Amino acid sequence: NEDALLPLVDSYVANGRHEDAFPLLQILVQRSDKREPDEQHRLASVLGETATKLGHADEAVGAYERAYEIDNDDSPTLKGLAGSYFRAERWDDAFKYHQLLLVQHRDALGRDEITEVFYRLGVVKREQGEDKKARNMFDKSLEEDTHFVPALEAMVALQTAEGDWDSVVQYKKRILDVAEGPSARAALLVELGDLWQEKLKDADAAAEAYTESLDIEPDAHVVLHKLLVAYQSADRWSEAIDIIERVSALEERDEAKAKYSYTIGVVLRDKLEDEDAALEHFNEALDLDSTQLKPFEAVNKLLNERKDWKALERAYRKMLHRIINQGNTDLEHNLWHTLGIIYRDRQRNFDAAAESFRMAAGLKPDNAVEHEILAELYATMPDKTEEAIAEHQWLLAADPNRLDSYRALYKLYFDARAYDKAWCIARTLTYFQKADEEQQKFYQQYRQDREIQPKTRLSNENWVKDLMHSDQDIYISKIMEVIAPAVRASLAVTDKKLNLHKRKPEDLTNPSLALARQFKLAQDVLSISIPVRLFIQKELSGALRDESRSNPPAIITGYTLLSGYRPVDLAFVCGRHLTYYRGEQFIRTMYNSHTELRTLLLAAMRVVGMGGGDASVESTAKQLAKHLDQAHLDVLKQVVRKFVDAGGKADIKRWMQAAEITALRAGLLLCDDVDTAVRMTQQIASESTADLAPRDKVKELVVYSISESYFRLREQLGIQIKV
Repeated sequence: NEDALLPLVDSYVANGRHEDAFPLLQILVQRSDKREPDEQHRLASVLGETATKLGHADEAVGAYERAYEIDNDDSPTLKGLAGSYFRAERWDDAFKYHQLLLVQHRDALGRDEITEVFYRLGVVKREQGEDKKARNMFDKSLEEDTHFVPALEAMVALQTAEGDWDSVVQYKKRILDVAEGPSARAALLVELGDLWQEKLKDADAAAEAYTESLDIEPDAHVVLHKLLVAYQSADRWSEAIDIIERVSALEERDEAKAKYSYTIGVVLRDKLEDEDAALEHFNEALDLDSTQLKPFEAVNKLLNERKDWKALERAYRKMLHRIINQGNTDLEHNLWHTLGIIYRDRQRNFDAAAESFRMAAGLKPDNAVEHEILAELYATMPDKTEEAIAEHQWLLAADPNRLDSYRALYKLYFDARAYDKAWCIARTLTYFQKADEEQQKFYQQYRQDREIQPKTRLSNENWVKDLMHSDQDIYISKIMEVIAPAVRASLAVTDKKLNLHKRKPEDLTNPSLALARQFKLAQDVLSISIPVRLFIQKELSGALRDESRSNPPAIITGYTLLSGYRPVDLAFVCGRHLTYYRGEQFIRTMYNSHTELRTLLLAAMRVVGMGGGDASVESTAKQLAKHLDQAHLDVLKQVVRKFVDAGGKADIKRWMQAAEITALRAGLLLCDDVDTAVRMTQQIASESTADLAPRDKVKELVVYSISESYFRLREQLGIQIKV
């Protein structure tokens, strides 16, 4: 019943239930032919309004067209029809009926309605590509209401497309005048600031806009940065600093705050020329984050330019305090090094300089630069002779060909009246053929072309402290010493089997041959405790050969060493060879292969229940166990435990090399001549794949010949020169 629907529809419409009303209105309008025209017009108009509110543009057009057909003089109907065409984007119809609305009903329209009509006419023309006409219509809309936002925004879009930024700014400002809510105003102010900064290049105006925006939203990080850029563009540096401080205050991360402090320092230094304030901010940055080096570079540069050496020293010490023990070795080293230069070159404070360079050297022990500087520095300080000597000794250990250090050592020793040490340096310089006239004369004056005349022998402490090479692992040495008797017992052979039973060993209590005399001298001086016999077989060639499996051990030589060799040559040969008859090195007379020696070491560990190994190690361990009594086993267990606790690195190859260097040192000590020691070393045949190259052996000898360890042994034996 259509009549029954009418009050229901009216109720729905009155209560805003447009979705419920819409289908009923469609039915009523379709069936309204028999109703009075006024009622038909009313129903069509209500359907148009309802369709509009629901966004049904086409349905709204149809409804208003029907209403207009019924009554084309009705102003609301014409207004509804024009609006429906506009929303349906039927631009020609929309333009026609909006114009018709103005022509026929302008007097009946309010100002807001006229403003809206002109705005819509502008939109139509804009959509039809007629921007000039569109602008004209928008202007007319704004003549009615200068702050009509849709028209203002439309003009902004048109002027932006044309690049008319002044006009864009003016329209934006009018929008700002009526903007609702703080957030909207803040956003518009930022847009205005961007236009002034980026398009109109008016940094002051931009700064003003950003500042107003920040008055509304003080913590807007992005806007703060925009304002900072504006202040920078306008050379308003004091205000720029204020903004950087505000940005920094919003940060929680120290590394970010440090960057801001550094930036403020740069502005103060470069723009405001306030160096003192700049230094404060650079230091503040470093206190916040010591890993950022730009602030320190700035401090360093400023203080250098001001020649404020005391402040520069304090800056370096403060920086060191910031980074100490943080693991940045390179930086810490560089800081100590440069601090040393400041003390040395700027303040002439040599004690402090030396301490700084010493700290730098401690951080990079293998860096020669610090040692070179320290050597030169200590040489200028009357109470630092020992330190200067130690630095030159270090430099020569790293580079035995460093002639400047030999010459410096010669002078240091000579001036200190350490004449024997100076003589040893002169001797080594002569070997290099680099001695000057004074050094050559001094060397030749006290040179002894005969065997040494020692007043005493070496103690075990002398051996360990000054003769043995530091790379000769003490635990490996002790293990080898403990197992050597057992190894020898497992290899034992009789003199008869060695064809020694019918030969007489040399009488070392009253030696007649030069070789035997040097052999006896070496035995005594080196305190060789293992009894060893010397057999000379003149019918055979060859030098010293070990038969340590015999009881007592035997050394056999042919005729090679019986002629053509000076006593000092034989002293070197015997000193080197008998070194292997000390307990810790005796095993080398039985085995020369580092593979075999490594197997022995692992077997020794296996015997006392530590470590493992292959079948060869197991077999060797069983053999060792047969010849080790309980006392030796107890000692072995203690030593192996210490070896394992110390890391248990079984570098047998390096141990063998170090043992050979020890032997060469003994040879040098006995022959007392660098030329002889070097020449005889170069004649030694390689005995294993672990052997050092001759040039490396010579290097070790030369360095030892000018070392404090060597000097102490000369003093111990009483073989120093007498001046």
